[in-house]
Amino acid sequence: MRNAVGNFVSPSLNSTTAAAVAAAPTLPSGSDSWEPVSITDAPGAESYPIASFSYVLVYQEQTDRAKGQALVDFLWWVIHDGQQYSSALLYVPLPSSVVAINEASIRTITHQGSVLYTG
Repeated sequence: MRNAVGNFVSPSLNSTTAAAVAAAPTLPSGSDSWEPVSITDAPGAESYPIASFSYVLVYQEQTDRAKGQALVDFLWWVIHDGQQYSSALLYVPLPSSVVAINEASIRTITHQGSVLYTG
């Protein structure tokens, strides 16, 4: 497949990683709109042109403390320890800049105004 700079790139974890890394510096915070975010035709000589992030939509204010805490703990695991399983499942591990955005977002999830992240 020909990418945005005219190179022919095969679909692979490396070429998808290149697309994600190329887009990472321009990503919004977790609470801002991600509607315009696209890593399709991302810049870069090695970027695969048909790639996308996977998203999780979460209410910032959780109505049940126990469920909210379990959710926060799970999301933190996903962006840290869970990344070791990404490649085997044919997903690209998150670039560190995306992990930082996710960490900041998780730290804003609350129950009755109290932040649930305790790490």
